Amino acid sequence: LLNGSAVLNSEFLIPSLTKSDHVWVRGEVVGKVEKTLGFLSQTPLNHLVAPLVDQFTVQGENHLLLDMKLPIVLAADAHVNGVARLTDTSLALSSANFVVQKIHGELGFSEQGLYTTDVPLKGEALGFPVSAEVENLSQATQVFLKGYADVNHLDAFFPSKGWSLLKGGADYQLTIAIPKEQLK
Repeated sequence: LLNGSAVLNSEFLIPSLTKSDHVWVRGEVVGKVEKTLGFLSQTPLNHLVAPLVDQFTVQGENHLLLDMKLPIVLAADAHVNGVARLTDTSLALSSANFVVQKIHGELGFSEQGLYTTDVPLKGEALGFPVSAEVENLSQATQVFLKGYADVNHLDAFFPSKGWSLLKGGADYQLTIAIPKEQLK
């Protein structure tokens, strides 16, 4: 067990004890997303994980595939590639009453940032299906949500007496920018 998660397999390799600047770590981990974020915050990915932990509450299950090249000397850089397979995950924006639940799909990550591949993440927000694409930009990670909401669910999210005058619903697009923490 690693931080409350099950390690399905792992491989650690130092190609040469006298010449190598890195240790290679490959493996699979299954467990809770919140535990995975706690583990990743102790790695060279902390600059990506810290803003997520600060702005969101994330819960659920994930299956993590890791391929990391971690420095064993100060002058070397870390290289990370991984995929988090999310199942029945929820994400709540800390600053608003906005929750995306039942998230499933694959979220890729590297030392540069988070991203979705060709297939968007799927989930549910405001009572209806939503899709999310995650893009890694130089200063931020952007999440593009596309979904539908009806007046009843919008009233619960944005309370207003004006909603009683409306009926129906509409498609929406929402972009959330998560600034990257500057590397120290």
